[in-house]
Amino acid sequence: MAKQDPSLTDTNESIIRRPAGIKPWSINPEDPKSGSVWIHMKAFKIINQFSKAAEGIDRVGTPEVQYAFLAPLKLQESLSHTWSPYESIASRLAQKVRDAGKTAAEVSALADSFKGDEGMATQATKLFSSNSSNPAMAIEDFARNAYNKIQSSNIPNIKIDAPLYYEDSGRRTITLDFTLIEEGNPKKDIIDPVQNIMKRSCAAMISNLTIEFPYMWEVYTRPESWLNYKTCVLTSVTPSWNGPFVHGFPSICELSLTFMDLGPLYRSSITAGTSIQVINSNDSNAKKASGTETVLSASNPNKRDTNQGILNDF
Repeated sequence: MAKQDPSLTDTNESIIRRPAGIKPWSINPEDPKSGSVWIHMKAFKIINQFSKAAEGIDRVGTPEVQYAFLAPLKLQESLSHTWSPYESIASRLAQKVRDAGKTAAEVSALADSFKGDEGMATQATKLFSSNSSNPAMAIEDFARNAYNKIQSSNIPNIKIDAPLYYEDSGRRTITLDFTLIEEGNPKKDIIDPVQNIMKRSCAAMISNLTIEFPYMWEVYTRPESWLNYKTCVLTSVTPSWNGPFVHGFPSICELSLTFMDLGPLYRSSITAGTSIQVINSNDSNAKKASGTETVLSASNPNKRDTNQGILNDF
């Protein structure tokens, strides 16, 4: 397994749950009858990324840490799709008709504006002669005079009508808003987990030109897994530290996390997560060069890494 960053101090715990104590809303958190929803977030270290999407990424098989936060009262996902006008022969022909009508109207207006106007012709001749003492001023005067004399032209009343066609879909995103409350040790309860999540969203500098990639995440709901993000990245971390302050630490933190899918959006992504090949760097049989050895294919919810147990439920 890759060497662990010593600044990430929570990796010795198999699961970090907030709230951690026995509270009325957190008794038997895995019991479907409790009515509570928990958001589980697993962090995986990325070792390599490949330029071809089919080859996916290379990562450490087992998650270094898992967070389980009590879900907020509102969970909002975001899906976006791009539909564009279809450029066909008919639409291109309509464009040419409009351009031709526009050009013809403007040429006609220009011809009528300068017809028999010797002053404009003389000024144009002087404009490009070498005798001009101030070429910039001469050009400005000519443009001003031409604007005042030129006649208005009709705008062709032609509208290009083209059908919309599906072009692409954006990556699926979700923003999670959590409230972390001090339960006796504000540093351990609030500061440490939030800062460690912030660190995992960032790259680490190894040398002047070499970095360690930020972490990949798996996000899902428990006790019922109805929301699934199998391979995603953390694009935004926004903690708001609130008082009253206890022993120099905040007693409440409003934490907002935004996750984005690594893979493209398809229908299967809604319930099973996106499809992207993830190669386990601990697997000596993985064919990293071709990307044909898939340890985790998120589009198949029944597939499990039996050697590492990376999708085992907690």
